[in-house]
Order: sequence, then structure tokens, then C-alpha cells
Amino acid sequence: MPSGALMTLVRSLLSLFTRGGGVGPAAGRVAPIGLDVGLEQLNLAQCERRRDGGIALKASRVVPFSGSRAELLGSPNRLKRLMAEAMEDGGFSGRRIVASLPPADVRIFTLSYTTGGKSDAEAILGLVGNRVEGALADYVIDYLPVRASKGDEESLAVVALAKKRLVVRYLDAIAHSGFDVIALEVGPSAIKRLVSIMADDGEYRTVLVINFGRTESYLTMVSGRRLLFDQEIDFGEDILLQRVAESLKLDVDIARKMVLRHGVAKSGAAHTESDEEREIVETLAQIVRPEFQRLVDEVGRVLVYAASETRGQSVSDIFVMGSIARWPGATALLGKMLSVPVASMPSPFASARSDASATSVADEIPELAVAIGLSLREIADHA
Repeated sequence: MPSGALMTLVRSLLSLFTRGGGVGPAAGRVAPIGLDVGLEQLNLAQCERRRDGGIALKASRVVPFSGSRAELLGSPNRLKRLMAEAMEDGGFSGRRIVASLPPADVRIFTLSYTTGGKSDAEAILGLVGNRVEGALADYVIDYLPVRASKGDEESLAVVALAKKRLVVRYLDAIAHSGFDVIALEVGPSAIKRLVSIMADDGEYRTVLVINFGRTESYLTMVSGRRLLFDQEIDFGEDILLQRVAESLKLDVDIARKMVLRHGVAKSGAAHTESDEEREIVETLAQIVRPEFQRLVDEVGRVLVYAASETRGQSVSDIFVMGSIARWPGATALLGKMLSVPVASMPSPFASARSDASATSVADEIPELAVAIGLSLREIADHA
């Protein structure tokens, strides 16, 4: 196949992974709107560069919806109504959007390869061809180099793969809502960008982000400004709630309410808890701990991998977001089992905001992390 045809296939409709380009901060203080279509809600955020050069959150909105995400994206008129609802408060500016591909529509995997005299694109495409059904022309493919080859050593890249028809459907649905999609990305690249701007100037950090979903979760490793690792794991809120429901012979919805009310770790404020409360918390912790152990084992393997890729540098922070991150005591339990501090995804804007909304912004970050990272595309990548 001619090299030009190879590059046409590798080049995505819009850049899945940020590699620069776009408009720098001089083009305007207000960033595009970041759109992340979650399982149960639309997450939107818009950042801006302040006059003093700092970055602030201009507007944000979470809009719940019923039914599945696939049903929503298959109904452009319904998505249009929800997007209009999100814009009602007037906090957002413009109609430019950076959107994330729904995780269910994209495969993200790490690929080892040797060039053998070929370009990176040719080598990667040859290997990807063995992993897909049908013609490569039916897919949108992009990649992000993680480790360059030295001599005869293998190179490493994170590859994103999506069916072209699903990408086109997604773009058409957003366009039908009256918005202009200027870039399309995947969640890990948005998380990488958000983590990168949280670091102090010149500070080199390796951070693991755990994004909890209902049936799957995602481990994303960022080292400095590099996306080092991204992996989907079979671990989610539904599995834990099913264990609680079966153990206590409860309906799953009741189990969910119990977990959200009592949590899975003691608060430490014993004088404010009754004996009954502490017993419930301990019972819930005992039920979910075996499932948490599976996650801990997986994280342990990732930490070993990170050390091998960063010349022994340990992970400085583990941040969590998503469904299980909202459980009271979940971060404390996970941190205790890992013997590493675990915290909810912090706000990169907290130090720059002194008003009363700073606390609410920090509370929103776990829900809006991907949307904020998307919005930061233009102003953070060119800082």
C-alpha cells in the first residue's frame, strides 16, 4: 500500500490525541466548550485564560438524562434539547466544542512495535490490521508515541481505534445541536492535560488516575506531560453493589442507598457515630474489600510498570473520579489497602479562586474532569 494511503488511514477525522496545533492563547481568552457524554449525564465545562495569565473555570453544567448513552446519541433531536438546556444559564460563550469519544465507541490499547526501516505509522498500522474485523478503511485510527525506540529496542505507543460510522454519527449528532466540533479526543488525553496543569512549574510528577464506571473502570498514568499508560479493567460500581445486595439479601437500589448513606470506611469521628453506624460501615467494608483487592492487585502491577518506564520514579499521587469515588470512605479504604495516599481528583482552579464558589468547583471536578480537560485543549497546550 502506498505511504500516502497509509497516512490517510492513520490520520483521524479529527485529532484523537492532542499533539499541538489549533489556536494559541493569543487568539482569545475564552476556550472552547468541553463536552463529555457520560453514562447518565452530559458534562460540559468551559475554561478561560485570565488577564493575569492564569486559567479559570468560566462555566460548567451537568445535565442528567434517562435511558442509555447509545439511545441518546441515536436521537439527535433529544441531544439537541439537552444541549439547549445546558446553555440556558448563559454562562457559556460561543458554539465551539472539543468533544470526547464515548468510551464504548473506542478501543484504546498499548502497542509495542519495531519499525524495521518503516515509519512509525506504517509499523503501527500493520499491527493494528491484525486486531480489527473488516477493512482498515472502516476505522478511525490514531496513535500517541509513549516510548521511542533506541537501537533495536521496541517502541511503545498508545493507539485509539474507532469505527468510522460511529465517529460520523457522533459528530453529526453534535452538529445537529448547532455546535461546531473543532476537535475530537479520547478521555485519557483530556485527563493527561488536566493533570499536567496541576503540577507546579518545572515539577515532574507521575500520577495515576482511576476513573470508576458502572461496569468497567480505567487506569490512566501520566508522567510529566506524557500519557504513559491507559487500560480498561473489569471493575465497576455494579459489581460492588451486586455483592452488597447478595450478602445482605437486599434489592440493588436499596444497597446503593445504604452505601451512599453510610460509606465503606469509618470517618474517624467516633464521637459522632453510633455503635450501630460503625457496625454497618464495617460490614459494608468487609463485603466490598475482596473486590477492592482485585483493583489493588491491578494497580500494583501498573505501579511496577510505571517504575520501569520512569527510571524508578514512584507514583506521587493517585486520584480517583467517577461513580465509586462518590462513595463515602472509598478513597480512604483504597488508600489503606494500597498503602499510598488516594484522593478525589483535585481542582486545578482552587488556588486561583478566592470566592465562595471555589468549594463547589472542587466538588465538581471528579464529575467534570474530562470535560475540563477537553476545554483546556487550546489554552493549556500552548501555555
